[in-house]
Amino acid sequence: MTIESIFEFFGVPAVLPRESSVLKGFELAKEISVSEGTPLFYIDNAEETAQSINSLKQTKVLADCMGMTGGPEGNLGHGARHSLRVAVDAGAIVIIESSRMCLTPERAVAILRLVQTAALLHDIRRSAPHHAEAGAEAAKSILKELGLPEDESEIICLSIASHEAFRPYEEPLDPEAALVCDALYDADKFRWGPDNFTETLWLMLEAAGIPVEAAVKSYPEKITGIEAIKKTFRTVTGRKYGPDFIERGVRIGEKVMEGMKKSMGME
Repeated sequence: MTIESIFEFFGVPAVLPRESSVLKGFELAKEISVSEGTPLFYIDNAEETAQSINSLKQTKVLADCMGMTGGPEGNLGHGARHSLRVAVDAGAIVIIESSRMCLTPERAVAILRLVQTAALLHDIRRSAPHHAEAGAEAAKSILKELGLPEDESEIICLSIASHEAFRPYEEPLDPEAALVCDALYDADKFRWGPDNFTETLWLMLEAAGIPVEAAVKSYPEKITGIEAIKKTFRTVTGRKYGPDFIERGVRIGEKVMEGMKKSMGME
C-alpha cells in the first residue's frame, strides 16, 4: 500500500506547475529522484506505513479535516498532498514508537488519531507570519467545532505550535503528548528530503512568483539549513531514518540545480 492510494481515496490530484521554467525544474527533479530509490523508512516499516494509511481512511474526524488542508497546491506548496504525507509518516512513527514504549493497543490507537489530526491541520496557516502558532490558534476553533475533547485538542494544538524547525521547544512532561509533538515534527521534516525538490520547492516558487534563477542562485545558502535539520529529529525513529531522507534530498537538489544552471546558461 502506497501514499498514492491515500491521494486517490481522498480525491487529491497530482500537481503540475504551469510556468515553463518551474515545470522544467519540476520534471527534472522527478526524473532524477528515480535514481535515488525509496527512503529506508518505507522499506523497513512497510507494515506500519500501511496501518497508518488504513487509519486515515477509516477515521471520520480525519476525513472532516481534509477539506481544510488548502487543496493539492495550497498553502505555498504545503497543501493536501504535503499534509497527507505528513499524516501517513507521523502515524507510522507513532505505531513504531508506541510499541517501543509498551503502550496498550487502545492508547496507541488514540495517539495515532491525535497525531494524524494534527498532521492534516498543521499547515493551515502556512502563509502567515509564525505559521505554527497561527495554525495552532486556528486549529483550536476547528477542533471545538468537530467536538473533540479539550484535553485532546490541547495536545493537537501544542504539536502544531511546536512543529517549526529551529525554534525553541520545550518537550511536554507527559510521554504521550510528547510523542504526538515529536512524531509530527519528524514526519514534517522528512519532507525536507526528496519531497522538497520533487514537489514543494516548485509549488512554492510558482505560488510566490519567485524566478527559478533566484532559487538556483540561493541554493548554496539554503542547503546549509537543510543539512542542519539532520540534527533536530526528536524520536528514536526520526533520528534513525531522518538523515537518510535529508541526504537523498540533498543529492537530488544538487543534481537538479546543476541541470537548471546548464539549461539557463548560468554556469
